[in-house]
Amino acid sequence: MKRGILLPLLLLLWGCPPQGERSVTLVFEDVAAEAGIRFAHRNGATGDFNYPELMSGGVSFADIDGDGFLDVYTVQGGELPDDRSSSGDANRLFRNNGVGGFEDVTERSGTGDTRYGTGVVAADYDNDGDIDLYVTNLGRNTLFSNDGDGRFADATEHAGVGDVGYSTAATFVDYDQDGFLDLYVANYIDWAPPIERPCFAPNGLRDYCSPGVYDRPARDTLYRNEGDGTFRNVTIEAGIQDRRGAGLGVIATDLTGDGLDDIFVANDQMPNTLWVGHPDRSFSEQALSRGCALNESGRSEASMGIAIGDVDGDDDWDLFLTHLDGETNTYYRNDAGFFQDVTDQYVLGGISREFTGFGTGFADFDCDGILDLVIANGSVRLGDSMLAGDYGEPNQLFRGTDVRRYDDVSHVLGSPELREVSRGAALGDYDNDGDIDILIGNNEGPVRLYRNDSCRDAHWLGVRLVDGGPGTHGIGAIVTLTTDARRMRRLIQPAYSYGASHDPRAHFGLGDDPGPYEVEIAWPGGRVTTHVIESVDRYIHLSPTSGTPL
Repeated sequence: MKRGILLPLLLLLWGCPPQGERSVTLVFEDVAAEAGIRFAHRNGATGDFNYPELMSGGVSFADIDGDGFLDVYTVQGGELPDDRSSSGDANRLFRNNGVGGFEDVTERSGTGDTRYGTGVVAADYDNDGDIDLYVTNLGRNTLFSNDGDGRFADATEHAGVGDVGYSTAATFVDYDQDGFLDLYVANYIDWAPPIERPCFAPNGLRDYCSPGVYDRPARDTLYRNEGDGTFRNVTIEAGIQDRRGAGLGVIATDLTGDGLDDIFVANDQMPNTLWVGHPDRSFSEQALSRGCALNESGRSEASMGIAIGDVDGDDDWDLFLTHLDGETNTYYRNDAGFFQDVTDQYVLGGISREFTGFGTGFADFDCDGILDLVIANGSVRLGDSMLAGDYGEPNQLFRGTDVRRYDDVSHVLGSPELREVSRGAALGDYDNDGDIDILIGNNEGPVRLYRNDSCRDAHWLGVRLVDGGPGTHGIGAIVTLTTDARRMRRLIQPAYSYGASHDPRAHFGLGDDPGPYEVEIAWPGGRVTTHVIESVDRYIHLSPTSGTPL
């Protein structure tokens, strides 16, 4: 049995499970420090209440060295305006040693970016088989190209992707279907120290302003991959330039069901943006007409993080957005490319009103075949009774049920007294034991690695897609597993949540059923392959040219 020395959290969810469903024990334990992930975020706050100070804290799971185990990358804040070279603060890369521990390899890998960071996304942009890193910053973003020998080179200038605004989130997507990953960068506001002004909380204390005070939303950027290690800014020709928004979260996939990639951006206190892709590789904005620009009351919300999943099993992608305290988080159910706010039907509304959510994601944490939901919370403003600097909040975990509602089981992530300013949340199975772990980046605080030991008595299957040659490592593919009880779909897209990058493998909880199963892969470009999986409780590799697991 695994044992930890930090915050053991072994809690049994009592109650009568639905007919035919196993009783579930959710087991999470914060093992970051003992595993060797020693990282403390610093936001550089000096009392001037510069707005970017509370927004930093991205994290990533990614197999940087190709050994089959997820490594960890953490994004640092530091000193404003955007240069930490004199302070010694830097982003950190931790290599997974394969036996539950991590080694800090930042210096020898060359990934210690010293700019004021927000988030990170991991993918193979140059099709050399190695996972690269793109870091979003206040100021110039950084592209780290993986050389494959444990070293990274700063390829930002050569690649032409050094967006110099205030970037928060980014995603790689092959929107033109040429086999090379393109890059969409979500920018927030046109911020600089001179635009700051004094703002105050309801209790009269000095506080951070809201983004609406600045009235300077930024334009996002779309870069097309030229296939030679460089990108070209195609924002204008693709039709992206005609809309500004204070973007904080982004997800790219086919949301409308026409076989073309779309791009959804969560905008802070502004209508969300849905860029719908067209055959000529242009985009048009359709969030309002498709029902995902506003909530059911017709109001903009402080959209931060995005979770995506086929929650209701109808073969399209539903969206969940986190918001500011006083609002409710929003679950948009997708019905053939049109969205409806059904938050209250899933009992996800009132339970979120006290909190400010950032990172989020759907995953089957207990391997029962039903998607669960995690939310990383942390305030950005003081309430009536809050003390100066008191922005911490507890994080939340919701267990999905067969009756299409979510039960609050947040206590498995720590006591209510554990209140931190959480930002990024990355999901992935870092120890390859079959259940999804949670990596949380805290603003002005430590990273938390919640090891999940909830699937010891359940079956599961993990699927890693292998191109079998040059390509996108399966980003954009849809993996569907069919059982007698349900049909489960997973999207291969590591970039979503808030400032985070996730395990790119598809994970399926199978409960008591050992199979066999049929797995269908809808590959980018339209090819579909079908595979019969005879044995489970393992990770398999599938390629578009292989009829059997590798």
